Amino acid sequence: DLSSVTSTYEFNVDFDGRSNTVAVKRDSIAVVAADCPDLICVHTGEIHDGSVPIVCLPNKLVIKIVGSDGSDVPDTVSR
Repeated sequence: DLSSVTSTYEFNVDFDGRSNTVAVKRDSIAVVAADCPDLICVHTGEIHDGSVPIVCLPNKLVIKIVGSDGSDVPDTVSR
């Protein structure tokens, strides 16, 4: 629950000899460092809702914000 984060923290995601550093703060999450060649995951920046995931294909990492019930968080509402 990103809304309950009280202080910023970072952690590493290591897989198959590759690494990403993820930063979590209140209401957002971001990849702040990676050893992939293109750094698209880092350039994505912070995400705040479920409209766009953070994807690092070379490192096989996907970060997606979902609702508390596991469903996708809606990014728009139309009437």
